[in-house]
Parts: sequence; structure tokens; C-alpha cells
Amino acid sequence: MKLIPNTSCKNIGLALCGIVLFFGCVPGSPDSTVRNFGISSCSLGCNGQSFSLSQHAENKDIKFTFNDSVDPASVNSSSISIVDVATGVQPTGTLIVRGKEVIFRPTLSQTAEGLSYGFAIGTTYRVDINGNNSVSVVKSLSGNSNQSTITGVITIEEATDLNPGNPSLMIPLAVEIEVPSSRVFQIDMVFDDIMQILPLAHPETGESTLVTVSAYEPLTDTRVEIPGIYSATIDRDNLTTTLTFSPLVAYPASGPSNERYLEVSVGQQISDISYNVITNPGPRHVVLLDFAEEAISFNEPFVDSSKQDTAGSVFGLWEGTAYLDSGQSSDGTHNGGGSGALGYFAPSASTAIVFNTDGISQVYSNLFEKTVVVHEGVYPFSEVLLPSDNSV
Repeated sequence: MKLIPNTSCKNIGLALCGIVLFFGCVPGSPDSTVRNFGISSCSLGCNGQSFSLSQHAENKDIKFTFNDSVDPASVNSSSISIVDVATGVQPTGTLIVRGKEVIFRPTLSQTAEGLSYGFAIGTTYRVDINGNNSVSVVKSLSGNSNQSTITGVITIEEATDLNPGNPSLMIPLAVEIEVPSSRVFQIDMVFDDIMQILPLAHPETGESTLVTVSAYEPLTDTRVEIPGIYSATIDRDNLTTTLTFSPLVAYPASGPSNERYLEVSVGQQISDISYNVITNPGPRHVVLLDFAEEAISFNEPFVDSSKQDTAGSVFGLWEGTAYLDSGQSSDGTHNGGGSGALGYFAPSASTAIVFNTDGISQVYSNLFEKTVVVHEGVYPFSEVLLPSDNSV
């Protein structure tokens, strides 16, 4: 386990303020000069020198509230000890000091194998909080040692839904209603629960299988997906998950009549870690910056293949010298180029059409108006128009 002193709620995760059970253990004033420093309440139900609760969910924090501000330097796995009764092994997690509170937060791990926590289901742990007679003891910022010696055991149960019900995307998105000042900006999507993050944002690839961001133009009903990186952050204090999209390119302009916008598609299979699906899937519209579009030109003499798009080029496209050669003409004098080098294919009615994909073949090109040779079984037609009685 590790210690996080005085961290903010945003950075450290899940607070259980709404489900903590408060039982008095050591009476005393919360005044900063209190000498009878000790535990005033805890989530396990502090009761004298033991706990009233013996069962604990694998995903829940354990919280101790003292009657004075705690010195973070005094909090460690010795002054507050949690160990497996059978093996002596500590659960993985973090000790967090926040004012008068000390929280043990079990780790939460989401991998392809599933969810796992720092506590092990079915395991019994002994929880010891040392008193002032111990070498290692929790102290207040004013230097007083903890007077509450508490010992007890808890058995770990399956995870509970800390925020019952179906999650939702908190709307509106900030960028839905605000005109951006730049063509490059992040899009933050906040869900009101701890979500299954792997399908939202894979930590290794940065891809999302359930969310897409596209530029959409209603006039032509055209969508172009924007390339970018998705990342997810879980806030276990506030029980929220933030999905962030960071574009790899600048967004397009909104257009002269503001008709173009970004469309954020939120999949209906998005769920929290209790497998409750989202209540409000569907598209969200994001405003784009309005700026003047300017036509530009560039020069490509085709003297070499340094700018060749290999994946989008047909066989032999760069065979010529200072001209684009589709590979379909032996003398370089032709009208075609690129993936539609042969033009359209519109045969007359017949019983069957046979394409030989074994190697070099011949086919008639409407664009060239002659029979040409194709290579490697690739027929680069711009479109194929087949009569209804044809079969291929």
C-alpha cells in the first residue's frame, strides 16, 4: 500500500461519506489542541476496542475519523495494520490522509480478464489501530499520539454497487453550448458512476469501441470520423468517470451558415462496473469554430514516390517519370489514375461474368476505350454497374 497525504478529492478517488456508519469510540472535542487524541468514528462501526461490523465489500473503503487533524507522516502499514489472518499478506491499496480522516482504499484494476480489487473475496483480515503504547502510532499534527487501540476482523464479500441504478452521461457537454476559441480542443464526457473503462478508452491503444467523434454536415448527410486518442479517469471520491477525447487533427470549420458540427456518438452498451447500462446513449452535438475557409493549392510533379499513399494506390501507379501512371497503359498516355483507373464497369446482359484473379488478365476499360492488362488480380474500376440478370 502507499500513502497519499492531503490529496484533493478529484485526484484520489472514491469517498464513502454517504454510506459510512458512525459510532463513537473516543469522545473528545475536534479542537486542534485536544490532548485525548483518538478515533471518533469509523466505517467498520468502532465500538470500544473492536468493530461492530464483521463483513466488508471488496470494493469499499475503510475510513477512520479522528478528533483532530492527522499527521500524514505517522500513518503507515504499521500504525494502521490490515493483514490476511491466514497468510499475513497485506491487501493492495492506498492509505489516504485528509484532515481528520484516514482512509484505506483497496485498489481497483480493470483488465481484459475482468475487475479485481485489493481485497480478496472470502478472505478474513485483521485490522489493528495501535494505541499510544506502541512504537508506531498515528499522531495528530500537534504531536499527540492516538489513544484508541482497536482490533477486529472482517471477512470480505463480493463488491457492492456504491451508486445503485443505471449510470448516465452528465449533460450537456461543456463544449455543446460554448463556441470554442480554437479548432483544436479536448472533449470531456463525464459519467455519474464508475464505468467499465476498457471499451471506453483502451489504455494501450487509445481507441474507443463505444464512442466516436465525427464531423457531420447535414446538407449532404456526410460524417467523417475525427482521428484522436481516448483516455479515461476514474474519480472514486465523487463516483464519476471522465472520458476525454484528444483530437490528432484540427477540427473543420462550422461553415458559412454554421451548418457543420461535431457529432459525439455515445453507444448504448456503455455500462458501469456493476454492468448497469447507460440511460441516455445517442448522439451529442458539439459546436465548431466559425472561420473563413480559404482554398489552397499545392504542387506535386510526381517525379518520385516520396508522397505516395501506398495503401490507396493501384499497382504500378508510380512507374512513370514526371507523370502519374495508372499501370494500365504501356505508353503512359491515358486518362486514368488511382483506384478508379479503369473507369466504370457496365457489361451488357449475359449469363455470367468471370474475373481471373490469379495474375495478369485482360479487361475492357470504358475509360480507355480499349482492352488493357490488369496485374495481381486487381481490377481498379471506379464503380460496377451490373444488369439484374448478371451473375459474377
